[in-house]
Amino acid sequence: MTRPDVDSGWDRIEAWLRINAPTTEEHLGGPARTDEMARITSLVGGPLPDDLVAWWRRSCGTTSPLAARLLNGHTPYSIIEAVDRRSMMLDVAGPDDAALAAEPAGSPCWNWLPMWVPIGGDTGGDLLFVDLRPGQEHGCVMRWYETEFATEDPVWPDVATMLAEIADALEHGTPVHGAHPKVVDDGTLHWA
Repeated sequence: MTRPDVDSGWDRIEAWLRINAPTTEEHLGGPARTDEMARITSLVGGPLPDDLVAWWRRSCGTTSPLAARLLNGHTPYSIIEAVDRRSMMLDVAGPDDAALAAEPAGSPCWNWLPMWVPIGGDTGGDLLFVDLRPGQEHGCVMRWYETEFATEDPVWPDVATMLAEIADALEHGTPVHGAHPKVVDDGTLHWA
C-alpha cells in the first residue's frame, strides 16, 4: 500500500473547508518558521518525521482553538503550543521512566515521555501526539487520555495517513473513529 501524501491530503482538507466550513478554514495557521522547527527538533533530540515536517510547513496550528477542531475533535497545535504542552506534560510526569522510553513506538505508556510531540488537543485535556520512540511504528499518532494515559494502540500509523483519513471523512461524510464531521451554522467544523 502506498503511503498517503501530506500535500495531497492537506489540499483536499483545505478545499473542503473553504467551501463547507469557511470559519474553520479561516482559522488554520500559516506555515511554521524554520527556527520553530529547529527548536522542537532540538528538544526531542532527533529529526521529526518527514510527514509531520511537511504538514507544519503547510499549516501550523490555528488562530482559534474552538473554531478549528479539525483532527477529529482535536485542534492542531502550533509548534509553540506543542513545545509548551510537551514541557507541561513532562513537568507533571516527573522523572523519565527509562524502561517505558525503551519500549518500541506505539507501545502503551502511563507516563509522558520526552520523545513524544503533541500535535493537537481537545478542551478536556486529551491530546494527540507523534511517538518518536524507535521501532516499526516510529512516527505513529497516538492519543493521550487525561485519565487513561496512552494505553491504546496508535490512532494512525503516521501524520500523512491521519490527514488522508480526515480528508476522506470530510469529502464523503464518513466517520473517523466513530465521529462524523458536521458543520454548524457559523461555518465551524465539529465532530459528532
